[in-house]
Amino acid sequence: MASNSVFGLWGEDLPVPWWDFDLLIPLVAVSAQTLMFGARRLAVLGRQHLAEIIRSPGELRRDSFTLYLRSFEDDVRRTALEETRHPAPGAGAVVSDLGLSSRTEEEQLAQALKLVAPMVAVGRPGERLPLVGARRLYLPIDDWQDTVRDLMGRARLVVMAVGLGPGLLWEFREATRLLPAERLVLLVPGREAYETFRAQAAPPRQGAARPAQAEHAWSPPVLPPYPDSEPPADLTLKGAVYFDAGWAPNFVLFGAGRNQIRLGGVVRGAMKDGLKPVLDRYRPGRHR
Repeated sequence: MASNSVFGLWGEDLPVPWWDFDLLIPLVAVSAQTLMFGARRLAVLGRQHLAEIIRSPGELRRDSFTLYLRSFEDDVRRTALEETRHPAPGAGAVVSDLGLSSRTEEEQLAQALKLVAPMVAVGRPGERLPLVGARRLYLPIDDWQDTVRDLMGRARLVVMAVGLGPGLLWEFREATRLLPAERLVLLVPGREAYETFRAQAAPPRQGAARPAQAEHAWSPPVLPPYPDSEPPADLTLKGAVYFDAGWAPNFVLFGAGRNQIRLGGVVRGAMKDGLKPVLDRYRPGRHR
């Protein structure tokens, strides 16, 4: 089109007609990609307007939900949609994009954990619309710890995305103090964030497991180091840590042996594969 605009100044004959396939195919491909991305974002916004809000913690029955804990700063990352896998516009990019999930990262996380119980999270105070994925419960800014502690005790499973912040560190220590080891899962967004959290959460003295006696003798479990290898770059959640009885940790990297395109989303598929032992253990009807 730029070529036609320039050469059109010197005559009526267009050196590159608009119907030329060399121009038409890239133009249609770019337009289709833009429309698909816009439609996916609009669909997310529509689901935000329809999202259900939990009015009171009393609405949640024991063992009827998975509690999702994270830093509020991570909410922006969890609203991301899968990006194109094709390096340049073209027919191949459009076909490839048809395999992208229309669900945000948090929605895919909620879909994977739905095998255990629907996901519930405390919403960020003051947000205009609840994010999609976990059902939101809103608490007073200065009076949230007792409610979160109570929710931990009543949840079927507690899933925590590690990160920075004193609130998240408090939640980790309370979870490891109050819960059986098998009911806590840590999600790992990357090496640097995990190692920083691991250093902050380390007990005062190194030990393989926490004491099981009086509360005053308790110390948090020792988290394993991040593995030397790395999962696929398109995974924003890199792995997870789950625990066996006695707080023996298991670090699993997501994405091992997966297909390039996963129906339902890359994050959902990686979660279901990597956390299969945990999901199987806590499926409704399974003995715990």
